[in-house]
Amino acid sequence: MEAQSTTPVATAALKCLFNDDIIPQILEKSPRQMRPEAVNQALLRIALSELRSLVPLIRLLPSTKLVEGSYVLGGELVASEWSRFDHYARRVQSLTLIQGQARNANIVDPALYLRIAEEHPEPLLPNLRILLCFPLVTEAVLFLGPSLRSIVLHSSDTRMACTFLASIHSKAPKVEKLKITLQGAFTSSIYSCIAKLDKLLSLGLCWRNSPLSEYAILDAALAGFPLKNYSIDASGEWENDLRKHPLSLGFSTLGSVSVDGGHKFIASAVERVKSTQISTITIFHSGASPTAVDWNPLLGLVFHRWWSSLEVLMVDLNQSSRAVNLNTLFGALDRCNHLREFGVYNYWPIRIADRDIEIFAQKCPRLIRVHLTAGRQLDAVAPSVSCLAYLANHCRGLAAIDISLNTIVALPFEIPHAFRGSTALRILQIHGMLSSSANNSGEMRAVARFLDLLFPDIEYVQNVPIPDPAWKAVEAQVKKLQVARVERELGR
Repeated sequence: MEAQSTTPVATAALKCLFNDDIIPQILEKSPRQMRPEAVNQALLRIALSELRSLVPLIRLLPSTKLVEGSYVLGGELVASEWSRFDHYARRVQSLTLIQGQARNANIVDPALYLRIAEEHPEPLLPNLRILLCFPLVTEAVLFLGPSLRSIVLHSSDTRMACTFLASIHSKAPKVEKLKITLQGAFTSSIYSCIAKLDKLLSLGLCWRNSPLSEYAILDAALAGFPLKNYSIDASGEWENDLRKHPLSLGFSTLGSVSVDGGHKFIASAVERVKSTQISTITIFHSGASPTAVDWNPLLGLVFHRWWSSLEVLMVDLNQSSRAVNLNTLFGALDRCNHLREFGVYNYWPIRIADRDIEIFAQKCPRLIRVHLTAGRQLDAVAPSVSCLAYLANHCRGLAAIDISLNTIVALPFEIPHAFRGSTALRILQIHGMLSSSANNSGEMRAVARFLDLLFPDIEYVQNVPIPDPAWKAVEAQVKKLQVARVERELGR
């Protein structure tokens, strides 16, 4: 019995140990000699597993010293110093290199890295799996090793990026995830280096000033890769390049696609995806356009080609688009048992009514998150507060809703036949001020009772982006109803 009674306590203590926010407090308030050795080891494991600088390890070398905010070599490095360094270096699994680090933070002098490279056999961190460079620095090559699986780098130096990428193939041949943001041009040499990493499962390319003419080198190589995730970020419309060098995303293994850019670039990329089993699509329109863009044909293509396999579809259309007719698209859909997250963000209205929300909820019963936010116009067709009942009734696992609503309260609210409330929802974000007609206590209580009926365990009812006192009052009423319900249950 005693062992059983202490189990929950031990479980709670374990959760505390893996809470990053509490670690600095434990280290500061309790001296090492007063903590059990198991606690010390757990804290050490957590602290070292994800380093945001190599400083904690550099401080283990007696030959180094701090001079004007930088760690430099203060004497000769001797072989005996490395045993303690290596003991802790083996625990590091993730390293983030940030040039200059945070303000007032201590940094490692580049010359010290050069000496370490001369004295210490590679790799410096033998069990490192994740390397992030913001931006890429010369010494990053010291951390390439056979255990490395994921690399994220930002660079404005094309030559340095090319040299680093060339080293990956020989020093870290098992890298599976690579994401590159390059301010300079992606050259044929860079594409050739990437093309040698034949273990890649996930690739992200962020172009800024790169023509598409050299991309064919990589495109041909990737066709033979087991690529699962592909992310392309390219500012601008690139109309001339696309005519001469159309994108080809003919990877049959692809399961996730993310495209960021102008309308023509996005359309060209999405239309050429050949995989039939896409589970995640993310579209972000970041390009400028002199006229409003009609996204309905492209969204129709996405819906009808991959609707049966989609689990996540997120579309942010920014400001240069026309109204999106989701009512037409929803009406033509088949049932989708896989979709977990669906979002359309648009500056212009999303034309959709309560009946369309009902159809959508019926066809997507496994939704966990819904985002339907848009600008407002006088002639816009927007769902009412009552549409939330359809989401609660059909999507039983729904945890978060972010939606633009016509917030003119029309009483009484419509309740679907054979209605069941959803206990999964925690967050409701509403775009739209509660109408002035609802700013009386009777109508606000009615809204609160309606939400409490739909989502009895809801935690937040928020109005965005501008806080609305009326919605805050509704949230307060919902919490009162929840407290009263708990008190009734305890009084039984």
